[in-house]
Amino acid sequence: MNREEAIRILDPETTGEALAEIEYYGGFRGKMAAVQAVSDACVLAVAALREQEQRRWIPVTRRLPKNYIPVLVYISSAKPLPMVHEAHIGSDGEWHSPAVYGLQNENVTHWMPLPEPPEEA
Repeated sequence: MNREEAIRILDPETTGEALAEIEYYGGFRGKMAAVQAVSDACVLAVAALREQEQRRWIPVTRRLPKNYIPVLVYISSAKPLPMVHEAHIGSDGEWHSPAVYGLQNENVTHWMPLPEPPEEA
């Protein structure tokens, strides 16, 4: 099952009649095919929600990343506007960034894991 199929199956606008049109899926026929399709769509949806949850900004007051792991940081007090940069925490417990000289811990309010690189075409 792909994402588009899962979205179509789980979309509240999908009618019961449309689901009933699933005659064969995953080795099943009839009603069991529809039940299995919905179950598989739910598995995909839960995985996507979990991935999305991992890509949210995390307040530094809640927790910090492991030392030396590059992450994105939100620097709230940057002038003239807040900034987002790559940084990591060193063994000294301080934030370090190749792009921001003198980055101070109190200026970093949130962080998030780096996104996955794009898939090769």
